[in-house]
This record gives sequence, structure tokens and C-alpha cells, in this order.
Amino acid sequence: MSSSEPVASRPDRSPQAAHTWLMLSLTFSTGISDGVAYFGLGGTFTGNMTGNVLLLGIGLAPGTHLAVLSPSLAVAGFTVGAALAGRALRDEVGAWPRRTTWLLAAVAGTLLVLGAVVVTLDPVPRPAQVSATTVAATAMGMQAAVARRVAVKDVNTVVVTSTLTALASQPLSGADHTAGALRRFLAVALLLVGALLGAWTVLARPGLGFVLAGLVVAFVTAAGERRTHRG
Repeated sequence: MSSSEPVASRPDRSPQAAHTWLMLSLTFSTGISDGVAYFGLGGTFTGNMTGNVLLLGIGLAPGTHLAVLSPSLAVAGFTVGAALAGRALRDEVGAWPRRTTWLLAAVAGTLLVLGAVVVTLDPVPRPAQVSATTVAATAMGMQAAVARRVAVKDVNTVVVTSTLTALASQPLSGADHTAGALRRFLAVALLLVGALLGAWTVLARPGLGFVLAGLVVAFVTAAGERRTHRG
């Protein structure tokens, strides 16, 4: 038996590891987008629909005076984006089919164009704020549907509530549990750092954050395509 045979018989875990890092990168981009939208475009989330539903519910209460149009349109846009991506991927085979690349490319292009438009506005008028958050939320819905298809455990790229629950409640003993805890911690940390960076870019121009998020998604798109279809 040649020395190469045992190595060849080992399970190749590199595709899953690569997908994990790519989905963590998308989580980072979501944090940037949400930081820009919430801090610089009227207090609406583009990826965290739980937050938007809560904002909408509070805004509907008498006397709260919170805007309801922007979170409503963001939830609608996110739903449409997720539905379109889910339908596109429904009959595809594998964790990263070719349509995954095209969908993420559409997300990246949307964010880049949106950022280029918003960066020219100073200040950003309210109608443009609502339009920008709706378009970005639609892109995030597409991204979330793609992440659901790639299916990296505890990394759905848009929210971390379940990730925090798993991180706090599951034991850390064993290599698999330790790796899972690290993955969950990174998901939370990258969303936080992304939001911090997105909010910081608002101090210069709000559109810069969308451009940065688009570049991150573009990198993920190219890396995922190369990693999966390079043969």
C-alpha cells in the first residue's frame, strides 16, 4: 500500500471549512450594512428582520411616534429577496451550485451600486433613506437564502440570537464542541465589528459602508466560485 492511500481515504473537510469562513465573511458584511442603515439611514435594519418587526410593532403603538414605513418596506424587501433566491436555488444540487455564485454576485452588485448612489447624497433625504434600506434589505434577503442553502451550522449571516443561545448552552468539551464554539463566537464578533465599522463610515459618507459591504460579498462570491468550480 502506498503512503498516499491512507491520506486519500481520509474525509476531506476543507470544503465545509471554506464555506464556514465564507459565511462568516458574509456575516461581517451584514453587520456593515446594518450599521450604515440603522445609524445613518433612519434607524432601520437591512439584515436583522427581528429588529425591524419589533420596531414596526412599537411604531404601531399609539404615542410612540416611530416610523413604520421604513421597517415595513425593509421586511417586505427582505422577504421578496429571500423568495427569489430560494426559488432560484430550489432545484439546484450541492451546497454551492453555480446559481449561488450568480445570486451573490447580484447581492454584491446591488450593494456597490447602492453605495455609489448614496455616497453622492449629502445629506441623504428621507425618501432616499427609505429606498436605500429597502433595496439593501432585498439584497440581504437573497444573501440569507443563499446562506441557508450553504448551511453552515449557526452561521445564517443575518442574526445571531440562536448562535448566542448555542454558544451559551452547549458544552465546550471535545474538539467538535470547541470548534463549534469558536465558529459561533466568530459569528457574533464579526457581526459586532461589522456594525461598528458600518456606523463609523457614516461619519464620512453613509454610502461608503454599502460599498465596503459589497466588496466583501464580491470577495466571497469569487472565492466560493473558485473553491467549488475550479476543476
